[in-house]
Amino acid sequence: MEKHLAVTGYLVCNIEDDYKVLLHKHKKLGYWLGIGGHVERNENPIEALRRECLEEIGVEIALIGQRNDLFKSSYAWELPPPINILEEKVPSYVKKKKHIHIDLSYGVTTRSPDKIKMEEEWRWIGEFDLNNPDLLAEVVIICKQAIDIYKNYA
Repeated sequence: MEKHLAVTGYLVCNIEDDYKVLLHKHKKLGYWLGIGGHVERNENPIEALRRECLEEIGVEIALIGQRNDLFKSSYAWELPPPINILEEKVPSYVKKKKHIHIDLSYGVTTRSPDKIKMEEEWRWIGEFDLNNPDLLAEVVIICKQAIDIYKNYA
């Protein structure tokens, strides 16, 4: 089965004194997910994540919980590591065949949560609302990980 490199940002903010994660209902798949998409040719995962967030929600993001000692030289540099890497089965929809996503999940935040605009249905999910049967188990786990990272970051 064909495999695609994808990236997802789990955007965490402190809203009304509660740690919340932004999720959107994927219009083709019907799942509540973080913000992201395919890594395009000629971009690395971080560039793809920044592009996807700007395109999908209209705000710039910052990675959270990243090390300050990433390696860098004139010929090679270390990219920030994701929270985790998932291999996900993506069902066929519209004109897309079944395929696999190699999905790099990152914790992110923004300084402009009030400026988020999105065409798809979206909502902030509070830390204590994550035990929702509408959410995929892996989404709940990654949301909790992102919130924990944000708490140590903020």
